[in-house]
Amino acid sequence: MSKRHIVADGDSLIALATEAGFASVDAIWKHAENAKLREARKDPRVLLPGDEVFIPDPQPASKQVPCGSRHTFVLRTPAARVRARILDHDAAPAAQCRYTLDVAGEHFEGTTDAGGIVDQRVPASAKSATLTVWMEENDAEVARKWELDLGHLEPLREIRGVQTRLCNLGLYGGSEDGALDAVTRAALRTFQQKRGIAVTGEADDATYAALEELYGI
Repeated sequence: MSKRHIVADGDSLIALATEAGFASVDAIWKHAENAKLREARKDPRVLLPGDEVFIPDPQPASKQVPCGSRHTFVLRTPAARVRARILDHDAAPAAQCRYTLDVAGEHFEGTTDAGGIVDQRVPASAKSATLTVWMEENDAEVARKWELDLGHLEPLREIRGVQTRLCNLGLYGGSEDGALDAVTRAALRTFQQKRGIAVTGEADDATYAALEELYGI
């Protein structure tokens, strides 16, 4: 049955589509009832708590096949990925470092690429993950661990979204409460200085563009 869902912390369109039985997020994102949502958010990967999402009824698929033979059907589900860039103590990419990712009861292993990127497909319904990266092979003393909240990145042009991104960059340690306070402004000035843009302490267009360039979202 179709319904309207109010987005909560940690919700993602991929998870909602998977739960509803859709093979991709497009059936929800491109539905006419979600036109206002598309206009407000622009990108289906980032929602804001309180957003309203219309979830239509999935349409059953049909396929005509001959009797008396065996057939294989593949169920496709939306793909969710965890992508993170790992830097060493000198802020250089941690390239070719072994990592493990534990998420939703599953264990994944891999190696960062030349840019220090972890890129791992994970269950769409996952809300959290533990990422461990060995900066030097099998040396536990230099292993770094992060607890990741999946689906919690809010839209860039919301102050809370700015705070989350600055926190992930190691520039902000305050509350991610959406208030443009003195601590947030100080973090913005530090970021702006590092990126070589006008140091205003404001979440302005140049700062949004620089953050989007780093995150891709």
